[in-house]
Amino acid sequence: AITDSITSQSCRNGALLDPLTEDAEAAAEEEMLKLVESMPFIRCADGCSLEATIEGEVPSTHLVCRATVDTQILTGMTPVPDLIGSSSMTRMEWQR
Repeated sequence: AITDSITSQSCRNGALLDPLTEDAEAAAEEEMLKLVESMPFIRCADGCSLEATIEGEVPSTHLVCRATVDTQILTGMTPVPDLIGSSSMTRMEWQR
């Protein structure tokens, strides 16, 4: 659920930008990184991947955000390092 909220919030905010005047992909990636860094139990280390890409053709271009982050899941009494991930797709507000 944590990575779902990271990708959906970042994708939605990036999709509001006009891709002709602003870099929606970079804005979404920057926001994903900011959100990951604000979470105390996940981090962006070795296996981390945060990416946003604009896909499709007008009138159906959309922003796809993908995040894979490192976390430590508690299994019994031993923390186990693991990767969790999520992706989200949001239709671009500006279609031209």
